[in-house]
Amino acid sequence: MGLNSTSKHFLRKFKSLSLHRRKESPSPHTPLCDLPLELVELVASSLQPSDLGALRMTCKAIYGKASSVFWRVSLQSIKTDLSSANLRELEAISRDAQLRCYVNHMVFTGFDECLENLGEGYKWGLHRHQSGHLVNLQEHPAVKQLCSILCQLVNCRSFEIYAVITKVRDQSDNDNFRPTDSITTFLDIVARTHHPVTALIVNFMDEFNYAPDPQRLQVSDKDQFIAVGQHLEELKLIYTLEHGIVRDWTFNILLHAPNLHMLHLKNHGLSGYTELIHRLASVDGPWSQLQELELESIPVSIEDLMVLLQRCRHSLRVLKINTMRMYANVQDIKRMFQTLSSFPALESVSFDNFTLGVVRRDYFIHFPVVTENPFVDESQGTKFEFASNNTRGWPRVFRVAYSGPKMDVALDILARTVDDAPASIS
Repeated sequence: MGLNSTSKHFLRKFKSLSLHRRKESPSPHTPLCDLPLELVELVASSLQPSDLGALRMTCKAIYGKASSVFWRVSLQSIKTDLSSANLRELEAISRDAQLRCYVNHMVFTGFDECLENLGEGYKWGLHRHQSGHLVNLQEHPAVKQLCSILCQLVNCRSFEIYAVITKVRDQSDNDNFRPTDSITTFLDIVARTHHPVTALIVNFMDEFNYAPDPQRLQVSDKDQFIAVGQHLEELKLIYTLEHGIVRDWTFNILLHAPNLHMLHLKNHGLSGYTELIHRLASVDGPWSQLQELELESIPVSIEDLMVLLQRCRHSLRVLKINTMRMYANVQDIKRMFQTLSSFPALESVSFDNFTLGVVRRDYFIHFPVVTENPFVDESQGTKFEFASNNTRGWPRVFRVAYSGPKMDVALDILARTVDDAPASIS
């Protein structure tokens, strides 16, 4: 909701006043205390958390009126490192009938500098299989406690597992708990509690090219994948796929998510994803309800990609393909655009840094026509967005995007005019 001029006037007053009261207790009364609850909540919802905290110190009345917004902002997303201290804090929130309703998103991550130390205060060695992954977690005190917490957090249906360093330095230390163990633990808890999960992010590659530790992944429990996937609508998987066990885990989570509306896959490097996409294209897969698909740095054959796209032809609204190596030629790309032009629900597309080639990048895809005439429909003012550069002496439009009406016209233009340029100069 936007702010009108009156709200903006009070917002400036609040920010100015709060600067002088950050370290003070709430004062008894100011004229601002007489503002209606709706206006206080409107202004409070537009503030950053630090300013929101300062606003509550303005006066006792404002302190109370802004409480609902303060807790909603503060508790919308919570973090856990599965330590005994953190779980006690989460348990206190889950027992409060008002506060627990605000929690919508939970992040599993370490609180140390490298985000890799989790589960402190507990022993994990007795629950570790000889292959490396955790087992028999139903009796582990941390898992039992988190199960109880999630049963109370009825609005928390979005989860994220986030790490930047995932390799276990000392595999002989079975008592340590590392980011990949969060995956196994999370799936185990969801399978036991039947807690509905509508959104899941597994991000092990935010700054570096990491992946879940294959020795600590559990891939054999089909019931866990079914439990997590049956309600899943949004899924983001951001990690490399060099190891077969990691590919198997990823294949299973995708295969058992029949109701996906949004899927984002991101990779760096060439290993793994070509095989994964081929496996998905080779089975009677889901995705008939998929509305948004984003593929980033995913090497794929044009045949496999088209199989997956055809499965969601009636539902797909948004398609983003970024830094993709396509095993195809320029005629295949033309046919892909022609096929996409018949997708009835498609309303936004983005193609960025396409390259063609099987062994190496033989050709860059570019879109020369958009520099000459970017309009899709000049009478409506709709046109392509694009970016260009000079690659090895060849001017190239490497990114093109379009959102709006007449998507079939836009894709037909791309199909007729897409071209390729050599990736190297002989």
